[in-house]
Amino acid sequence: MNALTGQNHYTEKTTDMIHLIEKYICSKEGITSKSLHEVNEKGKLPRDRVLVGVRQKVMHYAVENKYTLSDAGKFYGLDHATVLHGKKTINNLRYSDKCFDIKMSKYDEKLLGLYKYSIKEIAVKLEMNIPERIQYLKGILLILDNDIETMKIRMDQINELRDELHGSIKLYKEKLLI
Repeated sequence: MNALTGQNHYTEKTTDMIHLIEKYICSKEGITSKSLHEVNEKGKLPRDRVLVGVRQKVMHYAVENKYTLSDAGKFYGLDHATVLHGKKTINNLRYSDKCFDIKMSKYDEKLLGLYKYSIKEIAVKLEMNIPERIQYLKGILLILDNDIETMKIRMDQINELRDELHGSIKLYKEKLLI
């Protein structure tokens, strides 16, 4: 709630935009949006490093798109201080980890300035690379399938060598006893 205007900025549009930001980041990070909202047996969000990192990114981009710290945190049932901590963590990682900074720069290209567009325009903007992403993932699956086949062949070779070694050891022991 804005103290000056008395208006609640956490509108459906805000929720929709944060959902789109979350969906986009989750697709790139290889996790589901649902996993970010699931609570543990204590009724709290899990503190798994990957999940926390993705939540921090989503809240970071919500704030960068003109939403308050409180509004960004409400999306996950968190307070403004948690969002602020997440933004500081992201900024520190960007400064200290070049790979992380490169990844965030790619997110910046897609996710900064979304507040200028309608929800429909945002959805189109973020969905544009889905076919490319699918193609990329198919390529990774092909590579993994080949790696699995190679590993199976190598395991068969290792098992054959093990059997030969056991046979040689058995013959050696027999010769020692003669």
